[in-house]
Amino acid sequence: KIKHFSMGLKVKMYKHTLKFKFEAGTSRGVYTEKDTFFLKIFDSENPAIFGLGEAAPLHGLSIDDFPNYQDILQGACDTFNGLDLEVFEWNINIILSQLIDDRLPSIKFGFETALLDYMNGGKRVIFDNNFVKVEKAISINGLVWMGSKAFMMEQVEEKISTGFNTIKMKIGAINFDEEISILASIRERFSAEQITLRVDANGAFSPDEAPEKLSQLSDYQIHSIEQPIKQKQIDAMMSLCEN
Repeated sequence: KIKHFSMGLKVKMYKHTLKFKFEAGTSRGVYTEKDTFFLKIFDSENPAIFGLGEAAPLHGLSIDDFPNYQDILQGACDTFNGLDLEVFEWNINIILSQLIDDRLPSIKFGFETALLDYMNGGKRVIFDNNFVKVEKAISINGLVWMGSKAFMMEQVEEKISTGFNTIKMKIGAINFDEEISILASIRERFSAEQITLRVDANGAFSPDEAPEKLSQLSDYQIHSIEQPIKQKQIDAMMSLCEN
């Protein structure tokens, strides 16, 4: 709950287009730029203190990638600016339920993080923990984007040289044998105990071909695969998990 804040809390939206440094390939296309939306929540009586959040759906990938997304987001901002927050006892979950429904998780995320940042004094702190205090790191994987085999190998080498011990490679856009050869080259040098391998197919495989491709991937001690087949194929995914 948020407590003891002015009733003059408002939000403004700012659109920003991010430019990729390289062509970021997925099995559903190549990204060269990405629109994102920043939300600034502030007290109109003290605008110097503000919270920031980001609503950032991925085109072609996110559940809430709607053509009129910006209009929907602006509508949520207008609703927020008209709320009597005291009525909801400054409870974030209740406030979010008044703004948008569950079909738009990126908008909920943007508002939630902006509110939490504001709660923490507008210091770009969502949760006051050891990560924010630079006392503890968060273990993440090194992401290898799709592209030519040479480009992907270059990324692999860069990730390993900078100390990543988990590599996540996007697959499904180039020849599968070439993707397998990249994984094989890593396994020739590093065991599963030394380097963890994960792959993300972004739904590139059909339900019929997925079992064989998963079988081939298993030869290289793959930790996990993200979205081997497209979404909304519940029975097919259940069969893959079972087998």
